[in-house]
Amino acid sequence: MRKTYVKWLSLVLCLVAVVLIAATVVVDSSLRSYKYRQITGLSAVKDLSDNGTRVIPGGPHLALIQVETQNIRYRDGYSVGSLTTRTDRDTGIITVTDSDHGITDSDTVFVWWVGGVKRTMSVSTVSGNLITVDAGSGQNLPVVGTAVEIGINPTASVGMLFTAGNEMWYTGPINRFRAIETTASAKINIIPYGGARP
Repeated sequence: MRKTYVKWLSLVLCLVAVVLIAATVVVDSSLRSYKYRQITGLSAVKDLSDNGTRVIPGGPHLALIQVETQNIRYRDGYSVGSLTTRTDRDTGIITVTDSDHGITDSDTVFVWWVGGVKRTMSVSTVSGNLITVDAGSGQNLPVVGTAVEIGINPTASVGMLFTAGNEMWYTGPINRFRAIETTASAKINIIPYGGARP
C-alpha cells in the first residue's frame, strides 16, 4: 500500500513540475525574439514600439536598458484618453482622463492606440483635459472615440538624464519608452527578461 502511495505521489509531483515548466515556457516565449535590441539614430526622438524588423513587445515587462555611448534624455510616462475630434488624418483633439497630464502648447507628443502610433505630433493648444494635436509621422489618426495614450517627448535638454555607461532595470511598458541623444551617436541596448508581468 505504501509503495502505491509513493508511486502516486511521485507521479503527481512530476505532473506538477511539468505544468510549472510549461507555464514558464509560455510566459517567456513571447520574448524569445526580443532578447537583445540596439537602438541607434537617436538624433530624433525614438520610441521603442517599432525599431527595425523586430517590434518590442507591448505591455509591462522587466527589461534591462543600457546606454552604450553618449548621454540620452528619456521619458516613459503617458496619459490615457480618447480621440474626441478628428479634423483630418493628422489633426485632432484628444481628451485625457488625467487632469495633471503636464502637456503644454509647446510640447511634441507620441500618440498610441491599438494597432497604430503617431510620432512627434505638435501640440497646438491645451485647454484643461483637451489637447489639440497636429502633424507628426506614422499611421493616420484613428476614428473618433478610439482609446489612445499620449506621452510627451524628451528633448536634448529636457527629460530624465541617462548617462553613458550606465544601465537600469525598467518594469514599465518598454514600447512607451522614448529617448533622444544629448550628443551625436548615442546607442541604447534593451534586453527584455522574464516574460509579461502582471
